[in-house]
Amino acid sequence: MLTVIETFYSIEGEGPFIGVPTFFIRLSGCNLRCSWTPVGSTRILMSDRSWKLAKDITVGDVVLGFEGEHFKKSRVLNTVKTRSETVKLTMESGGTITVTPEHPFYYRGSKTRRADRTIGKTIRTINQGKTDLEYKINGENDKVIKIETAGIADINHFETETHNYISEGYLSHNCDTKYSYSGGEKMTIESLVEEAASYGAKYVCLTGGEPLLQKEVYPLMYKLLDKGYKIILETSGSISLEDVPTDDNMIISMDIKTPSSNMVEHNVYQNIELLAEKDYLKFVIVDEKDYSFSKSIIEKYPFDGETIFQPEGGKNLKELTEKVLKERLNVRVLPQLHKLIWGDKRGV
Repeated sequence: MLTVIETFYSIEGEGPFIGVPTFFIRLSGCNLRCSWTPVGSTRILMSDRSWKLAKDITVGDVVLGFEGEHFKKSRVLNTVKTRSETVKLTMESGGTITVTPEHPFYYRGSKTRRADRTIGKTIRTINQGKTDLEYKINGENDKVIKIETAGIADINHFETETHNYISEGYLSHNCDTKYSYSGGEKMTIESLVEEAASYGAKYVCLTGGEPLLQKEVYPLMYKLLDKGYKIILETSGSISLEDVPTDDNMIISMDIKTPSSNMVEHNVYQNIELLAEKDYLKFVIVDEKDYSFSKSIIEKYPFDGETIFQPEGGKNLKELTEKVLKERLNVRVLPQLHKLIWGDKRGV
């Protein structure tokens, strides 16, 4: 039996098979915690215009999020409690906010910047007198004038439907797959193979979380291969690939975690040696530090397959593309196609 968060039929949204109709199996469990969250004492703006402390946010709560430049009610889908290093930002307005170093604030339109790289820069705020749903955001910018370490604190990670929310008046982004950390439904290998067959799909994507955490995923792979499917395994690269089938129809999409994820130490670079030309590496890039890190990795660890540079959340696509072209890098720059089509929505 496998613990499954969700199954759905859609197009492959990432990598060299982008746009291909695919049956997705999202397995429960993740061994990484990309830490993008304010501390528990931070006030979060709710949809009824009240404030609630981040530590008290629970599944089913409805916060005030936004799509584009308009406010939108946004339900909390998942929460995970951890402890993490934090930084305190002091603003030109006199306000302060304490968050994890990687916490992304919006600074222009849909563009985000991690908290520990905002010194001397501005982040977006709301006009607190105009937060009804019929209003556009129309906030101002507040400059960060000081950043200091604030120690380890209790963190309540939470994911919202819009993958954003408002913390202490500042526009904030959150991870879009925290719901895969835990929970899910027990399903048999046979039932998953039958469901894949019901769609007539040629491709099956095994994703998470981290699908390799569940040992039953290996017999599932062999069963799907026996049935003639092409499998795309999406893995964080933090678990050895030595037990993954080497069949020509077994395609590995392996992440290399960049500095903005705060998970670089979990990269298992020896896995690159286990990849074949049919497989591909993926780097999710937020900023210049991520870009420089990614360049250094592909120089240090030569790889015959495809290397994908993907801007985080599909933002800054033009900027990243132009940089790759200017520096003559032999990589592919690709967006997340499903997000361009449907936005931040589950099950597509």
